[in-house]
Amino acid sequence: MSKTVVLFKPLSWPQSMGRQMQQSRQLQVGVLYDNHYEDLKAFLSANCRDQGVVEVILQDVYLRLMEMDDLSVMQTPAAYLNRLAHNLLIDHFRRRQRETQRFVEETEHAWELADEAPGLHEELHYRQQLDAYDTILAQLPPPAPEIVYLHRVLGLTHTEIARRFGKSKSWVEKSIAKSLLHCRNKLRDFEP
Repeated sequence: MSKTVVLFKPLSWPQSMGRQMQQSRQLQVGVLYDNHYEDLKAFLSANCRDQGVVEVILQDVYLRLMEMDDLSVMQTPAAYLNRLAHNLLIDHFRRRQRETQRFVEETEHAWELADEAPGLHEELHYRQQLDAYDTILAQLPPPAPEIVYLHRVLGLTHTEIARRFGKSKSWVEKSIAKSLLHCRNKLRDFEP
């Protein structure tokens, strides 16, 4: 007598079950993050004096946890989170160092150009470029043009602009960077 094996179709989860699983995952990440938050903050504060940077790195740690497919790969969560925070902090300092170096190079170049009085042709070129920047900035969605104006023309700091808009300093930095990158990309083909 032979046995017949009956195969069933795999069960499909209802949509509400998918949401419950997502909420459960968010809860797991939240608990893990909350359990180690104070230690991470102390670790980062010991390695960085700027509390704004510490808060940004803490946010990045949380986002990285949310992006992980499987939290169970962490055998020692405290060590994993400290290493993650340390790596993010190093990345931040490297990025800041590159930005500082680029600023120094651009400043040196600007001083070299300032020594030479621009001729009529160069003045016309710069006026056209400035007009092009104004046109391109006006094409950006609000509040991007205003943020660039406040920072580049009025000289407000990122923190002051963040307070004015009720956003984070990081949001302001990213908005300015995206706006200037947009302008640079649009002006790449600009020739006098």
